[in-house]
Parts: sequence; C-alpha cells; structure tokens
Amino acid sequence: MAADTHFSNVAYRTKNMLMVWISLLWISDFPDILFYNLIGPVPSWLIYVKFALMVIYTGVCLIMKRFQPVVPYSFIMLVFIGCVMLSDWVNIQTWWQEWLPKAGTSYFWGSAKSYIRDFSLVLLVIAAMWLGKRKRESIFSPVVIGKPPLSR
Repeated sequence: MAADTHFSNVAYRTKNMLMVWISLLWISDFPDILFYNLIGPVPSWLIYVKFALMVIYTGVCLIMKRFQPVVPYSFIMLVFIGCVMLSDWVNIQTWWQEWLPKAGTSYFWGSAKSYIRDFSLVLLVIAAMWLGKRKRESIFSPVVIGKPPLSR
C-alpha cells in the first residue's frame, strides 16, 4: 500500500511540474522566437495572449484541488507578466518619454529610465512573492510520529 502511495505521489508531482514548465514556456520568449522564425515580426498582441493564458492557468490552479500547490507560482508569474505589460505601456507614454529624455543628457541619465522600470518590476514581483508566501514553520519544526507539528 505504501508503494502505491509513493508512485501516485510521484505521478502527481510530475503532472504539477509539467504544468509549471508548460506555463513557463508560454510566458517566456519562446513563443516570440517561434512566431518570428515561422511567421515574421512578433505582433504587439502576443503579450496579451500570454497574459490571458496566465489568467486561465491561475484560475485552473485555484479551481482544481490537485493543482493548488502551484497557486503561489501562478500568482507570481501572473504578476510578472502583468508588470511586463505595464512596463511596455509606460515606455510608450508621453509623460515617460519627456521625463529624463535621452537626447542631450549624460549616459547615466539617459539609461536610468530603463533601470527604473526594471527595478519597479522587480519590486512588484518581490511584493507578489511576499504576498504568496507559505508558512514554512511545519517543515522546520520537529515532528513526532502521531502528533501534529508544533505551533507558536
């Protein structure tokens, strides 16, 4: 009986990891590369398709009990792809282009805008990671067979 539980647990984790890798592939640059090599220039709407797929993926992870351990990952990746979309949107805004214009400035101030956008993206993803954190106390607390983990 223990062997059956072990094998089903491995299959369960394999399916979860497969779902994670597939979702990671579709929000990466891989679809952009495929689109560029097979069809031509990458359209601007592809990022919206990636975001929609991530929303659907997060919804599936929330609804289906077997994929619920993947919810923190899906939430973080949803925030990441949303921040990338927001960063692209901010980049084309006139107020952003007028702030620290590249022409007539030093190299430092001319390149600072991209670093500010990237730093903001990283801060938002870290905030999402902090919101989606799990309690790790039960992993590190001593466990006695037959008794629940210690709680504080």
